[in-house]
Amino acid sequence: MRTLLAPLEKSQVRRPAQPVSTATAVGLAHDIVVAAAARVCRHSLCTGLLLSGVVVATSSVSAQIPAAQFDRRTTIIDDPAKEEGWGAIGSILESADGTLYVTFPSESVIRVFARNGSMLRKFGRVGAGPGEFSGMGAAGWRGDTLWVHDDNGRRFNLFLRSGTPARTVGAPGVMLDGFGMEPSTLLAGDRFLYRGQLSAARMASKEPRVVPVAVGLLGSPPIVIVRTPTAGLTLVTPHRGQPGGTLSGGTLAQRLSADGIVRTAPDGRSIISVERPIPRSANSAVLTITRFAADGTPSKRVVLTSAAMPVSQRDQDAFVAMLANAARKMGEGPKNFPSTASAIDYVRSQLTVPAFYPAASAMLPGADGTVWLRGLDDGRPMVEWTVLNSELTRLFRVPLPREYTPRYATGDRVWGTMKDENDIPTIVEYSRRPPRR
Repeated sequence: MRTLLAPLEKSQVRRPAQPVSTATAVGLAHDIVVAAAARVCRHSLCTGLLLSGVVVATSSVSAQIPAAQFDRRTTIIDDPAKEEGWGAIGSILESADGTLYVTFPSESVIRVFARNGSMLRKFGRVGAGPGEFSGMGAAGWRGDTLWVHDDNGRRFNLFLRSGTPARTVGAPGVMLDGFGMEPSTLLAGDRFLYRGQLSAARMASKEPRVVPVAVGLLGSPPIVIVRTPTAGLTLVTPHRGQPGGTLSGGTLAQRLSADGIVRTAPDGRSIISVERPIPRSANSAVLTITRFAADGTPSKRVVLTSAAMPVSQRDQDAFVAMLANAARKMGEGPKNFPSTASAIDYVRSQLTVPAFYPAASAMLPGADGTVWLRGLDDGRPMVEWTVLNSELTRLFRVPLPREYTPRYATGDRVWGTMKDENDIPTIVEYSRRPPRR
């Protein structure tokens, strides 16, 4: 395992005297990163932050990050008597009384569990009425009310903790800067988080795939808070001379991805953005982490750097072969690519496989203001996570199983998912071991 990121020196960004344009703001943000990281990061996409207030790049004194030990405590499994197990698990949320609310998108169901793992109740179903879903998305809290996104229905269903439908909030998409913007998260203050959607033409373009993420009130134009790289390792296959299907390369592509990450805290009161450009050399892995308030105002930013882990030739070849095989099977694949070699040549002509892994492979905002950053996945059984506090200062690092996906966390415990020996998803809690006295 590799320890994630050593900090840069402290620097500050002063509030501009007058509002700045988007282009000026992006340039200013880029200059700050270059000045802080010296020659580490000179790519124009290293940071796309739109600065509208005081943003502080901070770090603690360079020192070893304390190690913490988390022990496995609670495991929630499906009823083994059932012929079919659970489907994929979506969001996990803990309520004020310690019960867990877990979404199951393939069933359009929310299950509620006691802390000992026993199921208390379930609610939700497929449909278009109150409390029903045509496609279950993200979930979060709004005080004591649970909201769950019905992404196909372009609305949010709100429930009382008992599971009784409270109301429905419509959330239509909007157009902004030529992008279709779809609301994905319900924020505090009756705001929505919007994410730009890449069209087929933009996907097929050689231009950088950068999409806006914005915050806005229903009925008002949203305000862009960050423009983030996305789908950088997605291949577009031709179909009748036009852009056709898209291929992403599965788990290996996720390890290689430099797509920006934007996620919200469970209570919707803050937004965390992580920029993680592909390193250009062995000593240039950079993360830019920014915390925004629910209204889009940036409050904290930290820039961290570390040594980069090279992508092995084996992984590069495996990624290309995976996409080439998929391209031959999709749509007009046999016609476009009569041989595996021709498909491989096409993949290599369309994509450049990175030479180094980005500095983080995932991020999870904690319910208590912490930020969990998943380190470099080098194929070992355990992957190291670095936990930051609400000031984006490093608290500790903790190893967790590679196959474990955290979905709800605080500074002393984490709920997540992993598959059992029968390939059935299970819900697992890890909690921090008390320090020795």
